[in-house]
Amino acid sequence: MCSSDLAMLATVGALVVGIAIVVVLLLAGGNGSMAPVVAADALVPPAELQDGRSLGAADAPVSIEVYEDPQCPACGHWTREIEPLLIASLVRDGTVRLTYKDFAFLGTESLDAAVAMRAVQQLGGSFWAMHALLFDNQHGENKGAFSRERLATMAGMLGLDTAAFRALLDDQGLRDAVQAEIDEGRAIGVSQTPTLVIDGQLHPGAPAWEDLKQLVADAAAS
Repeated sequence: MCSSDLAMLATVGALVVGIAIVVVLLLAGGNGSMAPVVAADALVPPAELQDGRSLGAADAPVSIEVYEDPQCPACGHWTREIEPLLIASLVRDGTVRLTYKDFAFLGTESLDAAVAMRAVQQLGGSFWAMHALLFDNQHGENKGAFSRERLATMAGMLGLDTAAFRALLDDQGLRDAVQAEIDEGRAIGVSQTPTLVIDGQLHPGAPAWEDLKQLVADAAAS
C-alpha cells in the first residue's frame, strides 16, 4: 500500500472517530458535564409566609397565581429576580397572596419536576424549598437537569426519605393533579410561562418589578 493510501485511511479513520464522539455526546444530552445540584437557601421564602403552595395571608386583598414550568428560562428569571422582591414587600406586608400553579408543558423532566414538588409536600417537606432548588438548578430543557436521580438528590438535601420520594414520582394521583392544573390554566387562556393571574386578570410573561408594583396597586384600588 502506498503512502498516499495510508494517509487517506488515517484521515477517514480520524473522521469516523470524531463523528462517533459527537454522536455519543448528543445521545448523552450533555449529562456528563452537568453541574452538581447547588443549595438554594437564599430563594426559600420565610417559613412564616408559607402556606402549602401559597405565600402570604389568606385574606390578602390581591391574589396572584403564577403558572410556571420548572424548565422555563423566563420562569427562572421570575423566580430568581422578581419574585423575591414581591415576597419581601407586598406578600410580607399582607397586600398579596401568591400561589404557584403547574403548567409543566416542556417535556418529561418538566412533568417529573412538577410531581416532585408535590411529592416533597406530601412527605412533609417544604414545597417552596423544592421550588427554590428546581429553579436555581435549571440547565436547559430535557438535558438531565431534572432527571429522577437529580430530583432524588434534591429531596435528600431537604432531609427526606429518597426511596419514598422516588416511589411518589410515579404516583398517579400526583401526576393527575399536575395535569388537572395544566388543564385549568389552558381553560382560562394560559398559553405561555410564566403567566400571572392577578385578581382573575391574565398577564403573560414576567413583568419588570416596577410594572408589577403598579399592577398590584391597580388591583388593590379596584
